Amino acid sequence: MTPIHCTINGDEPRIIGQACTGFFVLHFYDGTAISDQVVVAHLKFDEQWYRLYFECGMVFWRESHEPPGTPVNSTLEYGLVLNDLSELSSVVGQVVESISYSGNEFGDVEVRIGFATGIAMKFSYSAASDSTRVAA
Repeated sequence: MTPIHCTINGDEPRIIGQACTGFFVLHFYDGTAISDQVVVAHLKFDEQWYRLYFECGMVFWRESHEPPGTPVNSTLEYGLVLNDLSELSSVVGQVVESISYSGNEFGDVEVRIGFATGIAMKFSYSAASDSTRVAA
C-alpha cells in the first residue's frame, strides 16, 4: 500500500528475506562539504543491483547494474563521489525483514529497510534542501 504523500515510481524489489550483498552511495559535494549524502543508493541482493533515489514526494526503485567506477568531475567546486560501503556490516550481509515508506505534505519522504537483526537503514529525503541522508 502506498502511504499518503509518497509515490513509489517503479517496482519495489522483492528483497524481503534476502541478504544485502553490496552497497554503494553516490554523494554530491559542494566545496569541501557533502551537501547531498545520497544522490543515488545502489543496493545488491543476490546477483541483482537496484538503484534507490528520491524527488519531492517520490521514491524511485530501478533494477540496474553494478555502479560505474569513480565519477569524473570537471571542477573542484562541486561534483560526485562514489562511496563503496560493501564492508558496512550493519547492512551488507543482513537479511531484509521489512520495507516501509512515509511522506508528508511538504514532499519529504522516508524509506526504512528493516533487517532481521533489528537494525534498520533509513533514507530521509528533504524537499526543502533537495537532499537525502542515510542512517544505518
